[in-house]
Amino acid sequence: MRNLSIARIIRSAGGLALGLVLLAPYSIARSQDRSTRAPSRNRPVNQISRQLPKESSARLAKMVIIYRDTYGVPHVFGRTDASTIFGFAYAQAQDVEENFISALGRLSEVHGEETLDEDRLNHALEIPRLAREEYAR
Repeated sequence: MRNLSIARIIRSAGGLALGLVLLAPYSIARSQDRSTRAPSRNRPVNQISRQLPKESSARLAKMVIIYRDTYGVPHVFGRTDASTIFGFAYAQAQDVEENFISALGRLSEVHGEETLDEDRLNHALEIPRLAREEYAR
């Protein structure tokens, strides 16, 4: 069984969130016009990139609502598929950032004294040091 460290999990989750943000518009563009065009298996990259939606992240952000329930679970509501996927990726990126700050033992810098006990526990267990060592490997 592989040894998964916090740093490796954070890097994996961050890569996944970035991949979702970058690939979501392409995936949506392909699914929306699949029935109206021939398959694009051997199409040059410049022709594919012209088909990507031209929606900016600012516009997508205005079209989505992210609601977190009492357990912190994000519920994403968007007007379009693209805005919903944007909201999902944004919520996931927020979670990755929060977990990263927690792993560093610096939550109290962001949330104040209420999370000081968590930071003390992380430092007592040497999680920040272990995470940095694992990241360096």
